[in-house]
Amino acid sequence: MEVFLVIILLIAIADLSSSVFIITSLTIDGFQKKSVSPLNQILISLNVSNVSFTIVMSVYLATNSIWSYLYRVGFVFPFISYVTVCTITSSAWLTAALCFFYFTKIAPPWPGLLMKIKSKINVLTWRLILLVETVSLSVSFLSLAASGPHPNEKNSTAIEVETLENKMKKIKISNVVLVLNFLPFTLIIIMTVTSAWFLRVYDHQMKTNGTLVNTNVKDYQSAVHTMMGLLVLYLITILAIVLMALETFVDYSVGSWICLMILLLFPTGQSTLLIYSNPKLKQNLREQFNLLSCRA
Repeated sequence: MEVFLVIILLIAIADLSSSVFIITSLTIDGFQKKSVSPLNQILISLNVSNVSFTIVMSVYLATNSIWSYLYRVGFVFPFISYVTVCTITSSAWLTAALCFFYFTKIAPPWPGLLMKIKSKINVLTWRLILLVETVSLSVSFLSLAASGPHPNEKNSTAIEVETLENKMKKIKISNVVLVLNFLPFTLIIIMTVTSAWFLRVYDHQMKTNGTLVNTNVKDYQSAVHTMMGLLVLYLITILAIVLMALETFVDYSVGSWICLMILLLFPTGQSTLLIYSNPKLKQNLREQFNLLSCRA
């Protein structure tokens, strides 16, 4: 039990450190420039969502290991389910918003709606974030219906019923997560594939014309690689959620531990991708390491 709690604590520290680093770095940069760029607005919102997810999951796993009786209180488990689904959904939609932002920058200037969106994306970003958060807070109420009340009886028959009900709740909540994240996940796939195709067209045009790779194309390449990395990360995480909900692996087996670690390390994985793809964040991270090395 102690080892399990130590692992949760270490992962939570890694998750919070990476997310808080991004939030702090981009916020300070915004104060220095007296404005926060649309891209940084999305990144800050995304990492705030990841911080919430880390706190909720860590508290849930730690307290459930020590004081499992707390989750027999009628409102506790539904509340935890709601917050968990809300943070996962918020993160998925914000990632879709990030991919959409990259897509608008990479897509050619076609006339019509896309052209209008491209010209106003910097102004529309904060409204898009507000819409995403409103949708996440609203649709996550479906998790309350899936979680339902927790039985309080203590006899053997009730325990068997409770075990079955808990399994059904996990499956139902997993279904809610999949349903709520199906659309943003699909949008991420479409925008990633389309952006990669646009990038290939740009590359082919430059080779045909004999021109050198310019800064914009390098930025596009970085953006597409980030989108692909996020897509793979979400695919692995969703698979882990499904396997855990279906109880594919026996508790405390290697498979169950791997699924749990994937879920818990999701914020760190996402933050790592975002830092790697952002020159400003990489520079700040190097400066922090250099500062720590000098102090050591």
